[in-house]
Amino acid sequence: TTVPAETLVVHGENDDVVPLSAVLDWARPQGPPVTVVPGAGHFFHGQLGLVKNLLVRAWGPAFIPAQSA
Repeated sequence: TTVPAETLVVHGENDDVVPLSAVLDWARPQGPPVTVVPGAGHFFHGQLGLVKNLLVRAWGPAFIPAQSA
């Protein structure tokens, strides 16, 4: 299965659930960029603002959900 061209892979450097090497092995033949968040684990504790910025940068402001009134 190929991944869509707009696919963004974000991975925590210290992920103890899915090793970075496994993600790179998966991504290599398919070609999506892999963004590694230094020091982050599987759930990106303390890094969610950074992950949000990566998503907005990749997919634009349309990614930001509408604010509830």
